Amino acid sequence: MGNEITRPMDEASARAIAEASIFGGKVVDAGAGGARWLADVLGKLPHNLVGIVGDQVALVRARRWIEINEDLERRLLERGIKERIEPSFTVVLPLIEAAIDENRKELKELWARLLANACDPSRSSRIRASLSKS
Repeated sequence: MGNEITRPMDEASARAIAEASIFGGKVVDAGAGGARWLADVLGKLPHNLVGIVGDQVALVRARRWIEINEDLERRLLERGIKERIEPSFTVVLPLIEAAIDENRKELKELWARLLANACDPSRSSRIRASLSKS
């Protein structure tokens, strides 16, 4: 590098570099303008679409939570249980998490029975956290 000969840039090359620089700036400005236009056209649509999907999932889970609670109360009544126990969170939370996202009939039944057993004083000792892990 130290032995290289440097020569001054001729005027035509300097002008070409300046024009390329100006063109690059215009491309960037056009891109920014296009992004602003797209944002104006779409507005909050992308954000709202994500929100709608999230709201739908929350609604399905809320309905399922109500269904789980009604089913639990019915099962405990059928067993003649007047005072249920409050199971350990380490046992019941994984059960609820699995049950709330389930829509297959057979598995919904399994989770409902496990949850009822966890709240049944005569059966709660049979439920362990390992049964509720995926």
